[in-house]
Amino acid sequence: MRPRVAIRADANSRIGIGHVMRTLSLAMAFRERGWDVVYLARATADDLAAGLVESRGFLCRGMEADLTEEADAAMTLAEPSDLVIADHYGLSDGWWRLVANCRPLALVDDWGRGEMGNWAHAIINHNVGAEELVYTGASLKLLGSEYAMLRPDLLGEPREMDGGSDGEVLVSFGGSDITYSTPAVVAAILLAKSINRVRVIVGPGFRCVPQLEAIAAADLRVTLEHRPPALTPFLRRACMFVGAAGSTVYEAAYLGVPMILMVVVDNQERIAQSLASRGAAVSLGWDNAESRSALPAVLDALIGDPPRRKVLSDNAMRLVDGLGCARLVDRLSPLARKVAT
Repeated sequence: MRPRVAIRADANSRIGIGHVMRTLSLAMAFRERGWDVVYLARATADDLAAGLVESRGFLCRGMEADLTEEADAAMTLAEPSDLVIADHYGLSDGWWRLVANCRPLALVDDWGRGEMGNWAHAIINHNVGAEELVYTGASLKLLGSEYAMLRPDLLGEPREMDGGSDGEVLVSFGGSDITYSTPAVVAAILLAKSINRVRVIVGPGFRCVPQLEAIAAADLRVTLEHRPPALTPFLRRACMFVGAAGSTVYEAAYLGVPMILMVVVDNQERIAQSLASRGAAVSLGWDNAESRSALPAVLDALIGDPPRRKVLSDNAMRLVDGLGCARLVDRLSPLARKVAT
């Protein structure tokens, strides 16, 4: 009988799609190793998880939107599995304890919540600098960008030492842009003197599409890419990436695209600082009027300085080798068998 992993993650316009997207990369790696994969996600009115999961050939079980945490855990455990992976900020130690008492449990974390390990068999934090964090309890601590969850197909992509040189900037603030950052950031980018084109990723949960369409209609340098299945083609032709310090930064790092990062939620602050301190990105800090005001000059300086972009590219590529999901499957598979026995 094939082993089975259950992944508990949600995606909607309020929380974004990052939890589902990065675990889909891990799900594909499990599938390549002969595992069956099932997702469990809350079927909210603005649910985006089911479409994302099913479009990649995985089963997604819809859960009632207003379940209590205990009922959520019970439904998760009712799904046959050899391993449960939860990537969810809204679940607490009550859920973790209920599930971990019955199944091998791996928790995905971005916040550095050290106590999470007390209620899990494994902790996954794939962010740069996470290896410096202290987690108690868990027998497996899979920390740092060597575990970055990138799609397995990226391994077939050639890695450039620098992006394009024609002044195209790629902008992405995730699948939902919950802070409505994209229109104001694009407007700031257009003030830079060296910009030839701005390609803007418009995710499935965006609520600022009319504003972006108005900007694109007024400036032919702006192209909107609606719900693309992958960012790789756009990253490859960009000379710079400008966006949130979320999971997309690891794909950009792997491909060697120089990055200017802006923080839109608390857990991204450590990511942006860690990448900047390693010379792998430029961080403008929180997305606000001050950082947007600084953005055009920073862009002009970097686009006009290929050696500086080369340094950023080289440093970023050293942090992410694309084998993170394979490493996670290698480390988690024996845990599932060990706890099961």
